[in-house]
Amino acid sequence: MPTVAERLFDRFRDEPVFVVSGDQDWAPDWALAATLDHIAAAGAPYHLFVTNESPALSRARASDLVSLGVHPNFLRGSTQGHAPDEVIETCLELVPDATSFRTHCLCEDNFLLRKLASRGFVADSNVVTLCQPDLVPVLHGAGLLRIPIFMEDAWFLEWARPELDLAAAKRELLAPGIKVLNFHPALIAINAPSMDYYNARRPGLYGDTADEPLEPHPGRGVATLFGELVSFVQDSGVRVATFPELVQEGLACVREAYGDELYGWPAHPLLHGREPVPARARMPSR
Repeated sequence: MPTVAERLFDRFRDEPVFVVSGDQDWAPDWALAATLDHIAAAGAPYHLFVTNESPALSRARASDLVSLGVHPNFLRGSTQGHAPDEVIETCLELVPDATSFRTHCLCEDNFLLRKLASRGFVADSNVVTLCQPDLVPVLHGAGLLRIPIFMEDAWFLEWARPELDLAAAKRELLAPGIKVLNFHPALIAINAPSMDYYNARRPGLYGDTADEPLEPHPGRGVATLFGELVSFVQDSGVRVATFPELVQEGLACVREAYGDELYGWPAHPLLHGREPVPARARMPSR
């Protein structure tokens, strides 16, 4: 007979669940606007992890297709702040009701995760896989529900052949489990066919001339991949969810499986809020 833990996320093991997300990553306003055009044309929900204010962000806030999380940059030289608390505060000023995050460059440590949980964040999407099937949420000790990324555009460009064949990814898309895709506005806007192509255009994206739109690559690139994957999912009848829906469904699984005691810990924050998570936890010295 299966244990409670084995039954925990059964609903995600029965069918694929498709979610589209993206990291704003200080993309110029024209790039974010172009991405929102792609989202509107596809009619697919998009969860944007926000880094900075932008005129197009107002359009995103008003869109029924777009939900928002935050994308804190804890790396040295961050424009969001000089210390973790400042970075988090900046992000919450951008999206005051944010409960989800994905950190820039997927940077994390136990202290950062505890701090983010103590500030009211419930979920993250901070782990990237290479199209791994059968993904389910992960319960982090800090009291966070971790939603893994199934496929990210930048990593796909690193590993894919020049023809950017999606056949393998499409096969795994139909397997059970969470299928979070991550598409960056800058890569969509220029339809980047490779990371070398993107890196060569970084000055035009983030330099003094960033206000001037760049012409997208005319061939096969990230925008092409985005359109093909969304169309494939829609044509296949695969379930499409928003990121907040996925989080709420994951939290419901935890509460249904464990009631008031997660592994016998009645005060665990995944069940009862953030207070039990120590804000100033210290690991033992070595």
